Amino acid sequence: MTTPASNILNISALFNAHRVELVRHVANIVKCDETAVDIAQESYLILSKSAQEQIIQHPRGFLFRIAINLALNHLRRNKVAESYSHYLVADDINAPSTEHLVNQQERLDFFIQIVEELPPRCRDAFILHKVQGMSMKEVANELDVTVKAVERLIAKGLKYCRDKMLERDAD
Repeated sequence: MTTPASNILNISALFNAHRVELVRHVANIVKCDETAVDIAQESYLILSKSAQEQIIQHPRGFLFRIAINLALNHLRRNKVAESYSHYLVADDINAPSTEHLVNQQERLDFFIQIVEELPPRCRDAFILHKVQGMSMKEVANELDVTVKAVERLIAKGLKYCRDKMLERDAD
C-alpha cells in the first residue's frame, strides 16, 4: 500500500529523474531557460500537492501535462500583455517617469489578472480573437460553437474588462 510519505518520495524521485528533460521541454515552449526552470519547479509543487490528495496513475505524464499547461498559460499572459500594452501606455512616451512606468505596469498586471478571471470559455474566445487575431468564424471553429456564441463571449469579456478597469481607475 502506498502511503502519502512514500508517494511524496516517489514524486520527488520522479521529478529528479526527469528534471533536465522537463526543463528542456518547457524551454522549447517558452524560449527562456530561467522561466522553464521556474515552471518545472512549479509543476513539481503542483504534482506533489496532487499526489497528497489522490492517486496519480501516470505521474510522469501528469508532471509533463502540468508543465505544458503552465508554459502555455505563461505564453498566453505574455501575449495578452504584448497585445494590450500600447493601450495602457500614456501619451508621454519620450520621457516617462518612474512613477508612470510603475503605474502602467500595475495597470497591465491588473488587466492580465482581469482576463484570467474570465470564465474559461469566455477567456479562450477573448484571447483567440483579441490577442491572437483570429476571426470570429475561426474562433467558433476552434471552440466548436456558433459565431453568435463567440460574439456573445467576446462582448461579455470586453464588458467585464472595461468595467473592472473603470472600477480600478475610479479608486
